[in-house]
Amino acid sequence: SRWPGEGSLVIEQVAFLDAENCEQGVFQVGTPLNLSIKFVARKYGVFRIIPCAVLFRTDGIMVSQFIDNPVELHLEQGETREIRLEYGPLELGDGNYVFSVALYRKLDFANLEQPEIYDLIDRSFEFNVFGNPPLLTALIHHPGKWRVV
Repeated sequence: SRWPGEGSLVIEQVAFLDAENCEQGVFQVGTPLNLSIKFVARKYGVFRIIPCAVLFRTDGIMVSQFIDNPVELHLEQGETREIRLEYGPLELGDGNYVFSVALYRKLDFANLEQPEIYDLIDRSFEFNVFGNPPLLTALIHHPGKWRVV
């Protein structure tokens, strides 16, 4: 679902890309996933953009969030740009996941200020992960190493 936003930047397309930049919906654990967000400027201007993506399981449990530092872009009216989240090799458990994606104008968690949204599409982009051994049923397989001390 699309949330109401300020509207001068609009997300036009979201895609999951593999290592060869081919669009996919199913990924094997350990392979890279890139999240591509294409957006268009509805007017000319200088835009301060804070990209954000939040990963959920399909049952609504939040898995992780990715918020980058602001980037400033000079855009012409009608100009389309792309921003990518390089998620890296998947260390997720098998199953279905969904991303929410957003372009914020202002976002400040530290001071609990009201965010300003250019565009936000909530839990609308689903992909599947497979390939874990049957007994590895954890949500995330975070890297770690045992050591005897």
